[in-house]
Amino acid sequence: MLAFVCWSAPQFVDVHLMTDHVTSTTGSTEKLSCSAVGLPTPQLVWYRDGVTLSDADVDEDLAMVDGTDSDHVTSRPLILRHLAPADSAQYRCVAFNRVGNVSFTYHLHVVGQ
Repeated sequence: MLAFVCWSAPQFVDVHLMTDHVTSTTGSTEKLSCSAVGLPTPQLVWYRDGVTLSDADVDEDLAMVDGTDSDHVTSRPLILRHLAPADSAQYRCVAFNRVGNVSFTYHLHVVGQ
């Protein structure tokens, strides 16, 4: 008996949570959502103004929360705390697997209170 596997490129889920232009006030917290489904299960990478954000960048003001479920969905929201105008940037999430990739860019603008 032969078994066939149908590979699929990543697609974003919970797209309704993804808004491309985000404005926040100084001192606030912003959660940028990024969840994707695909087969094989996609990997997620965040970029800030084109520079990769890694686990080494995580501190009390920046968190990346990893999560994968059994339905080939990967989630890695980016949580930015104690926002300052210097945090204004383009934040891009890229989901990829061996079949393809998809990306979404948030334009975050932080303004004074």
